Amino acid sequence: TQISCLNDSSEFQYGRGLYCEAVNNLNLLNDDADFLRKEIVKELENSTTRLDAWFITCFSAVRDDLSQWRAYGGGENGYSIGFHGTQLDEIARSKGIVLLPVNYNEQLHQQTAQKLAEKTIEFYLQGLADRPGCDRKDWGKAFLGEWSLQIAIFQAVMKDKAFDTENEWRLVHQLKLSDFDDMRFVQKTSMMSRHLPIRYPPPNDVTSNLLPIREVMVGPSRHKHVSQVSVNALMRSYGYPGTTWNATLSSIPYQGT
Repeated sequence: TQISCLNDSSEFQYGRGLYCEAVNNLNLLNDDADFLRKEIVKELENSTTRLDAWFITCFSAVRDDLSQWRAYGGGENGYSIGFHGTQLDEIARSKGIVLLPVNYNEQLHQQTAQKLAEKTIEFYLQGLADRPGCDRKDWGKAFLGEWSLQIAIFQAVMKDKAFDTENEWRLVHQLKLSDFDDMRFVQKTSMMSRHLPIRYPPPNDVTSNLLPIREVMVGPSRHKHVSQVSVNALMRSYGYPGTTWNATLSSIPYQGT
């Protein structure tokens, strides 16, 4: 999912806010640097700035979590799909995608934002000095266009510490021109969201459409044993290996209304 199209749009605003604050707090004596600071703040106030190129897929390392069932399980008949993390990582890297843990350390976030802010000014001034006669506004536009695109990846893996129990990992992908033919669109209540399908054939079988699934868990429900049998049949019907697919059951009891 394109990062600004997530269910909680405040997620990508968190890291951007830290960076903006760090930029504003820099002690700048150079007029060119102060000019860039104002340009950065102006660009950051644009909600679409440089995030269009980043797509993420979210996972939780928590296998059976009540809060996840409540948030995503629909109250009943939810399913949790467990993946082989090593296979996800190996195949992702072959496609230019990285699997990264989400970081919830507020102190580290602030330190990172501070370092990024300092390097932003340093690289801008260095580039301006290397281009005698170049208008600072023209260079600022060109520089920020590429620089802000690259540092946006930090926004994809920073999250408020209030969410640390999710123990989240994310596949992070930078959009390429060749991806547009595969892009999918979903009309939601408040926006049209953008998505990229990711195909993960198993090793040594590039023609397969099978995902590296290691487990399917049936969530809290009134008839979870019936669903368990159905999941086993479903997985076999799609060609997942093994004569019997053993779906598991959540240990969390169903609490109906």
